[in-house]
Amino acid sequence: MTTNGNAAPSGRERQLAALRPPWKPGESGNPSGRPKNTPLITPRLRQMANMTIGDFFALPLQKMTLADIIAAGYMLEAMQSGGERARAEVTDRLDGGISRGDMNVEKAVILIRQYTGVDPELLG
Repeated sequence: MTTNGNAAPSGRERQLAALRPPWKPGESGNPSGRPKNTPLITPRLRQMANMTIGDFFALPLQKMTLADIIAAGYMLEAMQSGGERARAEVTDRLDGGISRGDMNVEKAVILIRQYTGVDPELLG
């Protein structure tokens, strides 16, 4: 029994209370949130994924933001044979988690070479 005369909460009640968020319903758990004007990588990846290969390789490096450079790095690494980690990052950000089994990297590399003359394996 507690000091105010009520019975002490059971073990299960204590466990459930520990799982409840420390904020009230309708109150944000992260009141500060992400600062405004924070550059985001995913929108840059989405823009680059919708570019033609020619436009992608013509991006002016001097005018790129740090977020653009990070996104371009992911895209370049994803295009390379052996860039499984970057491909997973890009597809997870753009499409949500998908099966990695449907990606044929070698075919993509051949198509890029065929249509652009660019060897993705030499990038980076």
